[in-house]
Amino acid sequence: ALEEDLGEDEEEDEEAAALAPISTSVGPVVKAPLRSAGVLELEQLLADHLNTRVKVTLGGRHGKVTIDFATIEDLERIYRTMLGTEGA
Repeated sequence: ALEEDLGEDEEEDEEAAALAPISTSVGPVVKAPLRSAGVLELEQLLADHLNTRVKVTLGGRHGKVTIDFATIEDLERIYRTMLGTEGA
């Protein structure tokens, strides 16, 4: 009898879930500012040269370059690439 009651509760939960409204909203929509073609191109060139993800953001008075790395060794590789001493 207890197993039957548990089964009925599961069916009721499934019915309630099926009747519950579905929300497709995950929060307020925030649009990223448009970036110029020149900034996008430089971002891609840096990413290609450093062989990692690079993000360039522009602020009102200055910009920021974010360089992703996976490990300390990867960071050292990026550093050597930036200095032009990859083989050293």
